[in-house]
Amino acid sequence: MASTKPTYNAMVFDAIKTLKERNGSSIQAIKKSITATYPTLNFTPHQMRSALKKGVESGKFIKMKASYKLSAEAKKPAPKKKVVKKKVVKKVVKKKVPKKKVKPAAKKTTTKKKPSTPKKKPSTLKNKAAPKKV
Repeated sequence: MASTKPTYNAMVFDAIKTLKERNGSSIQAIKKSITATYPTLNFTPHQMRSALKKGVESGKFIKMKASYKLSAEAKKPAPKKKVVKKKVVKKVVKKKVPKKKVKPAAKKTTTKKKPSTPKKKPSTLKNKAAPKKV
């Protein structure tokens, strides 16, 4: 299960920042501030002390006798990242013009014409009705 608490370094930084003591905050005051802010935290003092020690080495905190305060660099707010707005590129929709289909040229085929057979003329007798005898 992921932990929702911040690191001890961040907790110590916030505690010293909220205490705002001129001559620095003592270890007991930092501990009291952290336990008040994070009541569900299983507090381990050795991790707090190591966070303070690393903070002094990195220059984030300044040790004044038995107290700690923020360095001038740590007091400055972190530079904000510039938000670069992405340019919206509008896509130009081109109308599709239907291409005229070009029919391939018809192949000229040379076929020999068959001689046509003469049609038989129908016999005239069959078509004429027989005269009626009266």
